[in-house]
Amino acid sequence: MFRKSVCTEYLLVNVALSVLFGLLYYLSDLLMDRYAHIAHMLHLGKIKKVDKFFDHFHFSCITQSTVGFTNSHFDANATESIPFRFLNYVQLFSIFAVAGYYFT
Repeated sequence: MFRKSVCTEYLLVNVALSVLFGLLYYLSDLLMDRYAHIAHMLHLGKIKKVDKFFDHFHFSCITQSTVGFTNSHFDANATESIPFRFLNYVQLFSIFAVAGYYFT
């Protein structure tokens, strides 16, 4: 049905996207923390604390694998930070794009 090389490529693309979005989530939180006064001026929300990169990568893997966020501690940051929510939507749409590319 699927060639092994296509499946391997699909897996690698999803891992790369997980790393990329984990980094973007992390940078988003760092910038929101470092420039809180600008974020407040632009009404971008707020974050409670900046987590480690691994936590952001974990959140990204959960999103990319479409497992779900049942016990994620990121819920607080995601609901209060507009850039974080925006990145999450972009990542969710990237899942459709990748699946559509490989499975159509």
